[in-house]
Amino acid sequence: MTRDNIPIAIRQEIIQRDNCTCQYCGKKGTFIFRYAKPSVIENPLNIDIRGLDFYNGTDIIAFEIDHIIPISKGGGVSRDNLVLACRHCNRSKGDRDSNGKTE
Repeated sequence: MTRDNIPIAIRQEIIQRDNCTCQYCGKKGTFIFRYAKPSVIENPLNIDIRGLDFYNGTDIIAFEIDHIIPISKGGGVSRDNLVLACRHCNRSKGDRDSNGKTE
């Protein structure tokens, strides 16, 4: 299963459950529809996105849905194995689980 196969309904549920907040560092993001998917973004350039139903630009940083147990380690696409993470935290984690284990 690829990372893009998280169903839209589950993606929306994770974003709502995690309140647009990175579950590792607590960074708060902004909810928006991006590329026709519910998304959470950082907006470092403070682009005025109020009133926009969607934004397809490249100058914002999208949060990511993280697999607590990576797919490469046998994790699945269940709600219990997914959390919202800012890009920095998710990319720093790599293929380790949320406890830092790589095996």
